[in-house]
Amino acid sequence: MSHRNAGIYQAYINQKVQCDTVAVFIGRPSKKSLISAATHMSRYVDPRAPTKAGQQELEQARADYGILQLIELRDMLYREVCLESGNVRQAKKDRTELYRMYANVAAKVTSMNVLIRKLARKNTR
Repeated sequence: MSHRNAGIYQAYINQKVQCDTVAVFIGRPSKKSLISAATHMSRYVDPRAPTKAGQQELEQARADYGILQLIELRDMLYREVCLESGNVRQAKKDRTELYRMYANVAAKVTSMNVLIRKLARKNTR
């Protein structure tokens, strides 16, 4: 088809179909889909990259940050609280000093676990 300019192709776009029929006929993706794909691509993200840290990386990070000693301390305090008050719930109710120490260490362990997971995830990306 020897058309003098590209504006003539507007006649081929049907108002009811709402798609680029010339692109479909030629076998190419439409301009709209190409622009949509190009604007949603990121040049810096590898889709094959792992999204979560593996168990090995988490264990290594736990050892590096010294959380294993905190976990041992938490477990030791848990046993002491149970020996003193019978169970943790009763110690919390009685507001014992051992329970306060146990709760403080347990909160540190939890926050360290969250921090380690965030750092490990950041390092895997």
